[in-house]
Amino acid sequence: MSKLSAQLIPFKITKEEAEQSIRNELTAKKWFDGKIEKTTLLLKAFYLIDFDLFDTENRNGKEIVSRHSFERLVFNPFLREIDWQKSKLFAEQPALELLSEMEEGIEFKVARSLLATKQIAKIASIAISKEKSIPLEKIIISSTKPFYFPFWVLVVSFGQQKKEIEIDALDGNITKGSIPVREQPAAELAKETITELKEPKNWLSYSKELLIAALMLLKRIQLKKAFKLLWFSLLYKRFFQYLLMFLLLVLLFFLILRVL
Repeated sequence: MSKLSAQLIPFKITKEEAEQSIRNELTAKKWFDGKIEKTTLLLKAFYLIDFDLFDTENRNGKEIVSRHSFERLVFNPFLREIDWQKSKLFAEQPALELLSEMEEGIEFKVARSLLATKQIAKIASIAISKEKSIPLEKIIISSTKPFYFPFWVLVVSFGQQKKEIEIDALDGNITKGSIPVREQPAAELAKETITELKEPKNWLSYSKELLIAALMLLKRIQLKKAFKLLWFSLLYKRFFQYLLMFLLLVLLFFLILRVL
């Protein structure tokens, strides 16, 4: 077991799950040759901010505290802002189980901000003041404690590209990097369309998209939306698929006429 310098929020997304989500993304974006070269666990040091808010009123010439509340938020020192989504984690689970050691065999790196504790407290106060609409002098930061939040960093290669994708190990969302859609050549799209059209359910899907675009254009209803729909099809090379399907439908129509 490796001793950690700060407590770790246990990750919910395993390494295997993170890698599978990227494989699914590569397939969905048509990068069939894509592969994951390396996966590393990155521990980012965020700060748990405990603070008190209060307000005062004048009673018989004396300033008396009229309202007081205690809150806890998570501060992201890398972006210099409050992470309201991660703050909900502590609000929903006050007795959150934390880890002080890392299991053997798990490769990890640690990322810490260069901000000093006093700077973090000051910046957090400004963010809280803005969010809560409370004067700075009525915010008391009582504690700034570092915690590690886990992220999976995957080095992914596809085509002639290599990218680093960062996944939040708590919810599985991609927090850094992206995989673009691969532009398929016309021949590949035609082959893919013929394969898809072997399934009767796909005929209905293609026909529905074509019918929607055609009706919107012919009836001149919401013309801008119709153009957007057609442009979307062209952008992702679906035009070739629609054209091929149309030709196949015409061929089928003439075959039926000959039989009759």
